[in-house]
Amino acid sequence: MDEPYGKHLIVSIVPVFSLYFFWPVLMSIGILPIVDLEIPFLSYSNIGTALTHFASLGLVLSVHRHKNSIGKPHTYMAK
Repeated sequence: MDEPYGKHLIVSIVPVFSLYFFWPVLMSIGILPIVDLEIPFLSYSNIGTALTHFASLGLVLSVHRHKNSIGKPHTYMAK
């Protein structure tokens, strides 16, 4: 992936998303202190948090989908 915007977007979203996933797991084992974080897509959280998780996952998937098409001309023709 040569697009710097997509690279920076992934580098900024994936660690935050990983924190929301791994902190409750390590908290339940007793390694990390107890805070109010829910596991994304698996918990009953408020709608704002769930929409934020879905939006961030959508951005990551969109960057991955378009990684090969950035900077190339379109190969389809409108009829």
